[in-house]
Amino acid sequence: MSQPAWFRYAQQYPYLCSGIVALLGFALTVLISMVLLLNGLFAEAKHDHQLASEGLARSNQEIAQSLQFMQSHGMHDCSKLNLQLMRQHLLTRLHIRALGFLNERGQLACLSSEGIFTPPRSLPAADFQLGAYQSWHNFKVYTHPHAPLLLMNMVSNGHFVALLDRQLSEQILQLHHVDAIWLDHPSQTAGQAQIIWSAPRLQDQLLPPLLPELRQSEQGSFWWRVDWPMQRFVLGSNVPQTGYFVQSYLEWRSLLLKHRTLLALVLVLAAGLALLLASFVKIKLDKANLLPNRIAQLCHAENVICMYQPIVDLRTQKIIGCEVLMRLQDGENVLFPDQVIPLIREANLAWQLDAAVARKAVYELQQHLPTHAVQPFKVALNFFPENIRYPRLAPLLNELHDERFLLNVEVTEYGMSDELFADVEALRRDGYVISVDDFGTGYSNLGTVKRLSPDYLKIDRSFVWDMEDASLRSSLIPEIIAIADAVGAQLIAEGIENASQAERLKQLGVQFGQGYYFGRPQPLAEFIQLLQKSSLHESSARLSMAYE
Repeated sequence: MSQPAWFRYAQQYPYLCSGIVALLGFALTVLISMVLLLNGLFAEAKHDHQLASEGLARSNQEIAQSLQFMQSHGMHDCSKLNLQLMRQHLLTRLHIRALGFLNERGQLACLSSEGIFTPPRSLPAADFQLGAYQSWHNFKVYTHPHAPLLLMNMVSNGHFVALLDRQLSEQILQLHHVDAIWLDHPSQTAGQAQIIWSAPRLQDQLLPPLLPELRQSEQGSFWWRVDWPMQRFVLGSNVPQTGYFVQSYLEWRSLLLKHRTLLALVLVLAAGLALLLASFVKIKLDKANLLPNRIAQLCHAENVICMYQPIVDLRTQKIIGCEVLMRLQDGENVLFPDQVIPLIREANLAWQLDAAVARKAVYELQQHLPTHAVQPFKVALNFFPENIRYPRLAPLLNELHDERFLLNVEVTEYGMSDELFADVEALRRDGYVISVDDFGTGYSNLGTVKRLSPDYLKIDRSFVWDMEDASLRSSLIPEIIAIADAVGAQLIAEGIENASQAERLKQLGVQFGQGYYFGRPQPLAEFIQLLQKSSLHESSARLSMAYE
């Protein structure tokens, strides 16, 4: 399977990739830590809201019960009996400090703490009014004759009055970090909440509560939102079945200052983790960049370079085919077979490479081989000896079959075995050509070669190189020619480097040759140019002969 493009890019730029991973690791660590911190803060705030809501619910319940007590006992004046009943009732209340009456003019006629007012106390405009309910904040009162003046919250319903311990209420709110109380009463249109109490530091910086539809809900809910302009979080909840909403405001600056030690530890941890990630990625990429770890990727078709070396008819000097050789593209570098074949064998990639080279070579020749080229054009393919097995090789060659080509499977003397003879015979029956490569360097005898019945014997280049020195090795060429004649094979001489060698081999009866004299192994474009140049040369020669 081909590696994704991003991984190849990472292999090419390991330091950049490691830096990016370090930055991402740092950012992710900080982000996760911040999320965990905020989740902890929000969970704590939710718990505080629950406790504050319970306190508000109790206060609200005590007010309702106290006002109902006065109404149910028919208290319509400030008689001593009624004042005594009020004081007795207050003994059972935690938040309410006094009860009283309003006269017909809305004046405070009496309080259980101070008795009857003479004259009645006129009241300022209520801070909050909702139907028959009115509320005054910071109402000044004495809880008993010799007590200091206190500030309380006073609530009235009709003529009945209850005073709440403002200090106790605020202590509960501050203890649970509540910053604002809103009331969205069921008698009003939802969303018209009115502020009941807020922390002095907020003043006009309050935001109305979300989810007004929860004002009559039987369940308490908790939510939060981001106030970007003010750079803070706004946390809210509802007090079930009361219409009250509780809010807390968490300024980002205050959070950073409060948790600066923890945040510093998070940054140090994130930096350390980022360095570990960068080191880990760099080590992995360095390891992946080692050739043994990249060899599988390099054996894919996109990294295979097919090189074509011409095979020439020594009598006519015409290109009648080519031998396909391979290189591997490794980034900006080109790897030669001797660099990679041991690794390919070790990684069991021989078949993957052979198939990729064969398919790519035939496809390229199908697309670009000139129409004037010799047909069938001989295409010699090299395979690892272990891959020259009929059940494996035949399907691939059948897939590549093309009437314009004569596919030639090259085998070596070193790869001969009893199994090979049977597989080669089956391939020949299917119409494929067999060549023995580097002939003369192994231990083949006439019997072995005859049993193989190759179509071509390729004379190893070492014999050709020694021809000009008339060495003992070059004197064996006639013996090789005799073996070829005995088994009915044609000869291809490898390693021809000059005209003298080519002429001498032709005189000895060698039919074909290849080597640097005719052309080095070359990329497809150069090979096609060579074919076209050869064709033009032949056309010019024929034209000259015609005029002669």
